[in-house]
Amino acid sequence: MTTEKETETRNGEREPLSAVFKQMEFEHVKAVVSGALEFRSSASESVRSALATAISRSIRIDGFKDASRAQPQRLVEPVMWEIYAEEDDRLAGGVLRAWAESQVGLHDVVASHLEGLGISAEYPDFKESRFIATWPRAEWLNECHAVVGEHEDLDEDDVALMLCYVSGRIPERPEPEVESPLLRGWLRELRALPPSAPEWEDMRAFVTSVLETTTEKAVDLVNDQVDALEEVVTVIARDFEEELQYLELEIVSWLEEAMSRPPILRESLEALNQLKDKLEEYSRVRPQASSRSEETRRADERRECEAAILDMAAKWREMMDAVEPLADDSPDADETEDDEASAPEVEAEAEGAAADLAALTEELDSLRSELGQVRQDGDSLRSENARLTQENTGLQSDKELLNEEISELRRELSQRRESEESWRKVYISAMASQASSAADESTQLLSVNDALAQAERAFPEQLLFALNSKSAKNSQFQKPDEVFEALAWLATEYHRLRTNPGASPDFDMLLKEACPGWSYKPGQAEVTKEQFAEWYVTTAGGKTYELYHHVGRGISADPRNTVRIAFAWDDELEKVIVGFVGLHQRTRRS
Repeated sequence: MTTEKETETRNGEREPLSAVFKQMEFEHVKAVVSGALEFRSSASESVRSALATAISRSIRIDGFKDASRAQPQRLVEPVMWEIYAEEDDRLAGGVLRAWAESQVGLHDVVASHLEGLGISAEYPDFKESRFIATWPRAEWLNECHAVVGEHEDLDEDDVALMLCYVSGRIPERPEPEVESPLLRGWLRELRALPPSAPEWEDMRAFVTSVLETTTEKAVDLVNDQVDALEEVVTVIARDFEEELQYLELEIVSWLEEAMSRPPILRESLEALNQLKDKLEEYSRVRPQASSRSEETRRADERRECEAAILDMAAKWREMMDAVEPLADDSPDADETEDDEASAPEVEAEAEGAAADLAALTEELDSLRSELGQVRQDGDSLRSENARLTQENTGLQSDKELLNEEISELRRELSQRRESEESWRKVYISAMASQASSAADESTQLLSVNDALAQAERAFPEQLLFALNSKSAKNSQFQKPDEVFEALAWLATEYHRLRTNPGASPDFDMLLKEACPGWSYKPGQAEVTKEQFAEWYVTTAGGKTYELYHHVGRGISADPRNTVRIAFAWDDELEKVIVGFVGLHQRTRRS
């Protein structure tokens, strides 16, 4: 039972498994992940292996070489983060399979319900980590409610997820509640933007501009409708004067009536255009024909046109009266017993009608004044729009020039970085050689301790070594030359940027370029720093330094492949204070 839409989805891009978790409430995601992790030991071999492999590949837990061996409570939040924020579809599939296997009763209920609908149990494509099709959201919700209605003991959120698992389908994302395809497309693009996208910084100004533009367009629309009304009334009065006189229609007053009722300007314009079309048809058949037979045919058409035009006039009156009804207080003749008795009443009612007419005239003048102000505002806005358009043209030209300048500056920056990197390597080599010569020692680095000593000799003006008690100078890290390279980067590139403030450099990117495989971290959680303070401070010259920055390589617990160098910056000395070297600084997880 495969629909055309499902076939199209299978042939095109299919939704990833992590997408279903983004449609769930936070507490339900947490319950599903917790349940899957608790069930691991009881799961089938294939499910248990798939989940363990996904965890080992994506997650690191301090104290565990293989994170899949960690306790479930320590894995819940990291697993949720990887699925939701990092969109790890293989991990999402492993969790989904383990959770579903733990819900045997629910699985059987849902599978039986779908089978009754003629939908077979196809399940997601776990090899590709994708759902096989989408499901119309309304249908999916209906089936969810149907299952819960038959089995009140089941949780509705669990039923909804199991429907996706057994069918292999994910509910369609709800469409924006706007009719315009253009605006729906904009909304979809905005929703696809990541939270860090620079466009969000301009969103408040963009929304303000949209609201201002909406107001301007509303004013323009009123002006356009009024102009169109004046034009069509002018055309009707000019081109069909004889026809209007014959039918006893006074069209000019229609314009005033329509203009005094802004809410129905559009309907008024449509009615007048229909009247104009019918008058054109009537004008062709109104003259007497040249023959009796033709006149007979034309007379029938003439009567039909006249009836249609008079019907339009009647509907116009109904439309006008519905928006601005006029009171009719004049007495009926048959209710008057004698002229003398009714005269005072007639006179009083005449005075009331005159007062009503005066009030209506005053209101009409007020509306005309408002309309004139609207037109004036429209003209002002159109003038301002023309000015802004001209300015925008100039700004566009300036932008193109700036883009050219930016491109040129980027080329220069790239060349300068390449030059600086070349000079940095030359400088490091020269300083290392100089230090080695001064000490009359071999430049071969056999240990981390050798690298520290070499760097201390090579960069005495840039680096100050004050290793705390938690450091391991005898680290077993097997690439001491890389340790020296990282220290040299701190003494050159990092030192240069810290002594010339003003920019906001990406130290992690710069380090990766200079020392492939290494990374830079700028801080640590406050709770961790307070709980393990001895790991994050050192002293030198009677001054205490906080070691919240570090560079390092590797993420395992093996000291042969992993090392960390924690340091601080002293603005007064303009030196990097190296305070910790070892495997890892202590954290709550370790």
